Amino acid sequence: MSEGNEENSIAGQGGQVNEGNRENDRERIIIYDTTLRDGEQAPKFGMNAEGKLEIAHGLASMGVDIIEAGFPGSSPGDWEAVHQIAKEVHGPVISGLARCVEYDVKAAGEALKPAIDRGQGKIHVFVATSDIHVKDKLRKTREQVIEMAVKGVRMARSYTPRVEFSCEDFGRSDLDYIVEVAKAAIDAGADTINLPDTVGYMVVKEETERISYVIRGIGSVGKGIIFSVHNHDDLGLSTATTLAAIEAGARQVEVTMNGIGERAGNTSLEQVVAALKVRSDYYGRFYTGIDTRQIGPMSRLVSTITGQKPQLNSPIVGENAFGHAAGIHQDGMLKSQKAYEIMRPEDYGVERRFPLTARSGKNQVVQTLKERGISFDDADLEGIMERYKALADKRREVHDDDLVQAVRGDSQVPAYFSLKSFSAGKYPEGAFAEVEMNVDGKVKKSTKSGKGMIEASEKAINELTGLDLDISRYDARSATSGAGSKGIEIIVARNNGFTVMGQGMDDDTVTGAAKALVDASNRMKYVMDYAAAGRG
Repeated sequence: MSEGNEENSIAGQGGQVNEGNRENDRERIIIYDTTLRDGEQAPKFGMNAEGKLEIAHGLASMGVDIIEAGFPGSSPGDWEAVHQIAKEVHGPVISGLARCVEYDVKAAGEALKPAIDRGQGKIHVFVATSDIHVKDKLRKTREQVIEMAVKGVRMARSYTPRVEFSCEDFGRSDLDYIVEVAKAAIDAGADTINLPDTVGYMVVKEETERISYVIRGIGSVGKGIIFSVHNHDDLGLSTATTLAAIEAGARQVEVTMNGIGERAGNTSLEQVVAALKVRSDYYGRFYTGIDTRQIGPMSRLVSTITGQKPQLNSPIVGENAFGHAAGIHQDGMLKSQKAYEIMRPEDYGVERRFPLTARSGKNQVVQTLKERGISFDDADLEGIMERYKALADKRREVHDDDLVQAVRGDSQVPAYFSLKSFSAGKYPEGAFAEVEMNVDGKVKKSTKSGKGMIEASEKAINELTGLDLDISRYDARSATSGAGSKGIEIIVARNNGFTVMGQGMDDDTVTGAAKALVDASNRMKYVMDYAAAGRG
């Protein structure tokens, strides 16, 4: 459920948590989301302006306090995206990144003007502070960097009173120098000091010690200032170091959905929010304004727009995060959901899964058959389990068509549909697929368009089969090597509450995917016909 939504408009208060954003002595942690900036700039995670706007609206609905909409000075396209978000997304503060140079700050100020005019625009300026960056990248002296910081903050303040200053590569910077730079930025007008572990270098104890040292060193100059962290995951420690920073005095965390971002990614929003909520016994004095039920839908939206899903075992949002495959675990979960879960999936907008594998026990197989409405003869249960185990040993995961085969004792699935001819291509504005199939002894044709060739193929094949397959997972694997090598395309599809897996082999990926869709269609009809006969 939502945590602290009664104060969901912290963005309208300038993000000043230290002086008054408390709820019965609990302190609100500002969620600064940089999915659209740091997340989007990583390879394979690019988004167009339309997609960024859709995500921004979703983040606002979820309760994010600040949205870093982009880096306006980096390209005309990013400027337009930030400007559009600043105009249309109300509620959170809208932020834009800028180097401490006049061109960047001016671009950010102009792009953010609609949000600034309503008191919800923030400019985030940064300059590198580690000697590695100062000497080797910027080729400047420490004194010159301080001058850049002061100038950048003052330029940003000429556009908006909301200014964040970041010490890039704080994790490898000299701490006394950081204190000096931060004090100068505060004197110049910064209201937030960000201390980022830009390269994911710090361990937990070090994060605590360094954040504490800087806050103490700044002293009274930092009264009313928000201290923020932006940690990367190069060593897989970003969530742990971010939580340590909160304990050390940081009250803003810079995060991304699904943890996307440069190299190994950023601290993931879902992990930090879940940790504060689930371990309220430990972090009880902190809360966020995030409606956690929207985390799953937001994760899926980001995945759809970027075309990149989280790892299967990614905490909270991974497909296996609430999946229980081992027989002992499945049996325990059937008896008590608390046996192997420390949180409820429905609180995070995701689903619990009991995937069937060779390790699943009889109880879970029977439970799944009953849930799917797949009728079976109790007297044949031992035979069903024997056939099930034989199939499961050949599969990574058993799907509903496998279950029906185990119940019926069929050696293969009937070929209701077969692919006769197939072609696909791209238009400037999308893609198309032309499909010719044998359907119940008749040749039928369909041509459909879509965002991509696989989507167009899915639409055409669904029209011809009369099914409504929804692809839930798509994988490509190499079957042979060398010249003329073939690949195996694997599609997991859902329809009417059933799930099947289809496979197709071809040296062309899209043709292989079309073959996999036809295979999945045959398997889905096989399952649905058997279930319907059992119910009839």
